Amino acid sequence: MTQPLVSVISPCYNGASYLARFLDSLLAQTWTNLELFLISDGSTDATDEIALGYLERFAKRGIHALFLRQPNGGAACAVNKGLKLFRGEFLTWPDSDDILDPDCIEAKVAALTARPECGLVYAQCRMVEEGNLSNIVGHLERKRHGGEEDPLFEDLLLERHTYFAPAGTMARASALLSVIPSRHIFESHGGQNWQLLLPLAYRYPTAYVDRELASYVYRAQSHSRSVGNALAKYDRQETLLTAVLTAMEMVDREHYLALVREKYRVKRLNPDDAPDRLGLF
Repeated sequence: MTQPLVSVISPCYNGASYLARFLDSLLAQTWTNLELFLISDGSTDATDEIALGYLERFAKRGIHALFLRQPNGGAACAVNKGLKLFRGEFLTWPDSDDILDPDCIEAKVAALTARPECGLVYAQCRMVEEGNLSNIVGHLERKRHGGEEDPLFEDLLLERHTYFAPAGTMARASALLSVIPSRHIFESHGGQNWQLLLPLAYRYPTAYVDRELASYVYRAQSHSRSVGNALAKYDRQETLLTAVLTAMEMVDREHYLALVREKYRVKRLNPDDAPDRLGLF
């Protein structure tokens, strides 16, 4: 039985120190019907050379791999290039410093195949430390609380009971294109995950894989925790969320826009108290 095609879109900026291990983890996948769009977002290190050096290895595995380069425009801009081109029945957009377990893609495809009504799947991830990848420093999972309704959309919007590392997610392409028919998301240096996840979570149920399928590599970035940078980040995030909600087909848009405004009003009052969101910024 022929495997459905899975598309992988991954933006990369100055990833020379980690890109090879991500690409190795893709080559090690038990799911072999893949296409890869790797987009260098204005990298100035050896990222491009490393990526080009892997193209022949992907070709030998029968994986169509396309390497693209653009001026630095942010991850969302890079993802838009891949969105215009992908052909798969399923789509995933891991970061280029993630490390996928060998059955990461196969397990998520199985979950979506078993739940044809779902547009999105969430798996768990482990959090490992840069410089010591064997040191597991945390676990990322969607915290569910029972009941028939899954409030993933509101939890994503308000940053609660979930995480944003894209190595744990996969979308059904038909569902994604039904909510983003333009194949274009709002471009922001604030990331790409809200733009992709929110429309899916609003319209479709989510399937879950209750085990870890990837490693999210944690890097401490103390400069981003300063009050000034936090306030600028909140401005960027609020602009991003407002744009995403405005573009969506919603009957209760004003309710959610009000939640966003209140969320950032509170954050700005206490910028030192808000933890950084894992896997998005």
